[in-house]
Amino acid sequence: MAIARVEFYRGRAAPAASVEPYFFYHIPKCGGTILHSAINSCWTEASRGVDGPPRLVARVDDVKGLTLLQGHPYTFLSSHLPFGVHQWLGSRPRLSTILREPVGRVRSAYTYAAMRAEQPVSEDEFAVFFRRPENRNVMTKTLAGLGALADADETALERAIANLQESFALYGTSRDIKRIFEAYLRTCGLPNVVSGRVNETQPGWQLDANGFADEIGALNGYDERLFRFVRDHKRLDPDGEATAPAPPPAHPQTVLLAEKEGVNASEVRHIAVPTDFLREIGLVRPDGTADAGVFTDFVASVRAQGFIA
Repeated sequence: MAIARVEFYRGRAAPAASVEPYFFYHIPKCGGTILHSAINSCWTEASRGVDGPPRLVARVDDVKGLTLLQGHPYTFLSSHLPFGVHQWLGSRPRLSTILREPVGRVRSAYTYAAMRAEQPVSEDEFAVFFRRPENRNVMTKTLAGLGALADADETALERAIANLQESFALYGTSRDIKRIFEAYLRTCGLPNVVSGRVNETQPGWQLDANGFADEIGALNGYDERLFRFVRDHKRLDPDGEATAPAPPPAHPQTVLLAEKEGVNASEVRHIAVPTDFLREIGLVRPDGTADAGVFTDFVASVRAQGFIA
């Protein structure tokens, strides 16, 4: 199947400026899966032939997982758990998160859940879903450190904003994923990445939410205000630079992510390729963009040869 769009994420051909641990508060359906998948693949490649313990990249979505990781070194952890759980690890990681426009996030959360359960979507079921307390103001509650069934209020919104300003090295909206990801790659001296979107809801489970937009907006008023704050006060560099730095020379190696899609699950594989070769075949263009058609053909070719599943 042809991929409509792919993105080239520029790494940095230099020693890592920092290998401090990062903890990513992954709010569902805000686009964070691409970060975790790509960072895991990049550290896998960067660790080949390097002495010392492997760079741990992991998901942790329950208290048991946090307990098991206490005291263990890691490079990148991501979690759906509320703000504050990173403190259980006994380390001081750099924190990051991504937010999304609330109506789109709520619609995507419903259609994705329906797809994974292999249940047809419907407007009636969608209305039941977004009216449930646990599906309202999810972003605000997560970043304020509240559980899913808690009620968001003005205090929770203020706490979420304060947590972002005081504790997070990187945050932005789903439109800032490229900048946030490249800032991480640059900081850690990791390879470039080429990938399409991953973990998407497939076409058979799409739903038009426009008729419910006003009600969803009213039920998620704190999330809307939090989203606007992040949109207007984004932090896209871990060291607090006010403007985007000049693009560094691309890393000589590029990691290509290839997703094996399914209704029940998405599995991401990768292959590392010299960046110059990708330029030669036209996959990476001179302007730093990627050609979706060449990417689709190349991935099909390496799959046929057994290099990736």
